[in-house]
Amino acid sequence: AEYMGTVNSGICMGIDTARFVAEPVAPEFLCPICTEVLDDPIQTLCEHYFCRSCIITALQHRSQCPIDRRPQLPSDLTPLPRGMRSQYERLLIYCINRERGCDHVLALSALAAHEGSCEFGELKCSYGGCLETVLRKNFDDHRTNCEWRPIQCSFGCGTVCPYRSATSHSSICHLRPVECPNSCGQMIPSNSLTQHLAEVCPRGIVNCRVDGCAFSGERGDENIWNVHNTSEATNHVAILSQELKKLKEVLPPSFFVDTI
Repeated sequence: AEYMGTVNSGICMGIDTARFVAEPVAPEFLCPICTEVLDDPIQTLCEHYFCRSCIITALQHRSQCPIDRRPQLPSDLTPLPRGMRSQYERLLIYCINRERGCDHVLALSALAAHEGSCEFGELKCSYGGCLETVLRKNFDDHRTNCEWRPIQCSFGCGTVCPYRSATSHSSICHLRPVECPNSCGQMIPSNSLTQHLAEVCPRGIVNCRVDGCAFSGERGDENIWNVHNTSEATNHVAILSQELKKLKEVLPPSFFVDTI
C-alpha cells in the first residue's frame, strides 16, 4: 500500500526523525525546508525532494525551487522515482502512540493504516457536552458509562436527555409516578393525578348520588354505600319525589305523558 502522507495532515512540517528506528535517517529522505523526514514526499523538476506541504507553501511565496532557484510551479511537482519511493516506504518507524503504550514498529507504508486503528490512539467522545479524550481501547467502555450518553426517559414520555440530567428530568416528568395522597396504594402518573382523585380513587370522598342527600363517604367502600342506600331508601324516595314535583311545576304536562 502506498503511504499517503497523513502523518502531519498538511501541516508544513515533516516527520520527527526521533520516531525512526534507524538514526540518523539517510539525508536524501530529509526535507530541506523543515529538516525532518519527508512527509508525503514529492520532487521538483530539478529532482529535489520535499514534503508536499512544505514545497507547496514555499511555492505560494515564490515560484522557484528553494534549493537552486530554478522556476517551479505546483503543477510541475511529481511523485518520487519508484526506486527511491520503495526505499522510503521501507523506513521503520515507531507508532506515534508509543508514549501511550504502543510498541509497534512498522514500515512507513503501513503506518497510516496502523495508526488509524491503534488501540493506543486517542479519540474524542462523540456525545454532545463531553470533552473527554480517551484511548481507543477504552472508548467503548467510556461511551457505555459516559455521563453525557443519551438515555430515554424511563417513564415513557419520549424525552431523550444526557444521563447526567436524567434525575433532574425525572423530577419534573409529567409521567413520573406519584403516590396517591389519599393513600389508596396506587402510583399515578403525575399528569393524571387530578383525574384520579376526582373520578377514580377508591379512598376519595364523594357525595351520595341522590342530589339533596347530605351523606358522603369513600368512593370504593361498597359496604358503607350498601348500608347507606338501604337505611336511607325512604329518604331518597322522598327527595326524588320533591324533585319530581318541582319539575312538574316548570315543565308542560305533555312532557310527562307516557309514550309507551
